[in-house]
Amino acid sequence: MLFADRLVATLIHLRHDLPHSVLALLFGVDRSTVTRAVREIRALLSRTSSLRRPEITAPTGGTEGRAEGGRTSHGSGTGHPAARSPHASGPGPGSRIQPRC
Repeated sequence: MLFADRLVATLIHLRHDLPHSVLALLFGVDRSTVTRAVREIRALLSRTSSLRRPEITAPTGGTEGRAEGGRTSHGSGTGHPAARSPHASGPGPGSRIQPRC
């Protein structure tokens, strides 16, 4: 298997929990080839994920980014990135954007 195929097979296995035998059918190889590929790619991923990335933290205690009334000027003020204010402009998640005529 090419490296890209091995990576894709591993990501599919990790995300969708497909058995190695099913992935072997999809990629046209033996199950043991997929098992070996997943083991090798997982080892690579674990090595690279151990690298520390700087954590991004929100400012605390200040009034930066706060609108009148103490709410944040973006979103609903809950601190959750997917939370939307009922007054937010634009379509919400899952809504369809209508083409302009």
